[in-house]
Amino acid sequence: MVFRSIVSQLAKANEKFMYGAVREGGRARDFEEAIEWLVSAGMLNRVYNVSKMEHPLAAFDKLDQFKLFVFDTGLLKHMARMDNSAILLKSDYQFKEPLTENYVLQQLRGQFEVEPRYFSDKNSEINFVLQYGTEIIPVEAKGSEDKSAPSFKRYVAQRRPEYALRFSKRGYRRDGGITKLPLYLARKTRDLLRQEPPSQPIDLPLQPLHTLQDLLKLRRLSENHILHMLVILLQKGQAVRWRDQPHRARSRQLIVG
Repeated sequence: MVFRSIVSQLAKANEKFMYGAVREGGRARDFEEAIEWLVSAGMLNRVYNVSKMEHPLAAFDKLDQFKLFVFDTGLLKHMARMDNSAILLKSDYQFKEPLTENYVLQQLRGQFEVEPRYFSDKNSEINFVLQYGTEIIPVEAKGSEDKSAPSFKRYVAQRRPEYALRFSKRGYRRDGGITKLPLYLARKTRDLLRQEPPSQPIDLPLQPLHTLQDLLKLRRLSENHILHMLVILLQKGQAVRWRDQPHRARSRQLIVG
C-alpha cells in the first residue's frame, strides 16, 4: 500500500508523506516497518526535512517529516500512467514538478557523502539541500517554464551561500549567486562544483543530444577531462557548437568561438 501510494503522495501540493493518504486513519506505527523495508531495499528514496540549513544537516533532521521518491524516474512515470507526449511536448501540468524532482534526486544521490535533504516551514520551501564539505547548497528543480522560486531566491539573497543551484530545461548560466544548470547535467553536479565558478554570466548553447555523451563517442577522452575542457571554454566566454563535415562521412567538428 505504501509503494502504490507514492504517485498520489507526490501529486499533493505538499509532497510530505502522509500516513492518512495511504489509508484513512492510518498512523506511523501502521506503516513504519513497510517504509523501512522499502527504503532499505532501495525501492524508495527518503528525504528528510531539516529544521535548519546548517552544517551538519543530519543534526537538524525532522525524523517525522519526510518525502518518499521512487528509485527510478522511469518507473514513477509508468506508475503514474504518463504519456510520453506529456513529458516531451506539454509544458505545464502539476505532476511535472514532482517528476522532475524525482529525476534530480536520482541523479544527485551517490555524488555526495551526505544524502540530500529538503527544507520546508510555514513560509518557504526549498526542493533539496546538499552538504558539500562544510558548505550548504540550496537546490531548486524546475520542470516547467515557471521562473518563480521565491523561497530559493530569498534564501540566496539573505544568506549568500557559496553555491546555489537551479536545474531546469534552460542552458548553463551563472547569474549572480545562482548557477543555472540544464537538467541533463544533474549527474555531473559534484564535478561542476569542483570547477571555479565563472565571474560573468555565460550561456551553453548545446542541446541535450549534443553534449558530453557525443564527445565521448567521438574522442578518446575521459568524461571528467571533457567536462573540464568545456567549463574552461565557457569561463572564457567562448561559444561551443557542433558543425557537420559533409566531405567526411560520419564526421563532426567541435567549433569554439
